[in-house]
Amino acid sequence: MIANELKGDSTLFKQEYPSNPEEAFLSSGRMRFSAAHLEKMPIIRDAVEGELEEQEYGGRRRVVFLPTERGALRVFRKPQEHRAYIIGADVAEGIDVNEGKGNSDPDYCVAQVADRDTGEQVAKWRARVEPAEFGWHLYLLGRWFNWAGIVPEANGPGLACIDELLRLGYPANLIYHRRD
Repeated sequence: MIANELKGDSTLFKQEYPSNPEEAFLSSGRMRFSAAHLEKMPIIRDAVEGELEEQEYGGRRRVVFLPTERGALRVFRKPQEHRAYIIGADVAEGIDVNEGKGNSDPDYCVAQVADRDTGEQVAKWRARVEPAEFGWHLYLLGRWFNWAGIVPEANGPGLACIDELLRLGYPANLIYHRRD
């Protein structure tokens, strides 16, 4: 097929006849990143799913990870002592993507956690929650990842999320903000 129908183009073969999920989403247009470079990116399929919870041990409150079958948090690498992390957060507006037709389907709040030194994604949080509740989840996520820097969306619903982070006592200097 590659030699006869696709003029020797093995990349086009992967696009047209995918054998895995990554090949199924190859683009035929002008890609921003080359397919060869994207193919070299590691794919972590064995992420652990779960939730974070604040628990008290010996008079101290700490954040613990509780594995569950369908948790909002997917962890690719657990936090390591003395590593610095950064969290990018997209706060959902609660917009119904079905536009009122059929069952309600509001958008998701999403957070990506990356190692600040390597840029490697180490965790992802995704769920349908209100902005203030998302602030609580970011608070736990940030604490668990060694008091990570947080870069939240800072307009509309993002303001409620930031207010909740501050109300909970997350250090203001760890929440990104623009300087005047």
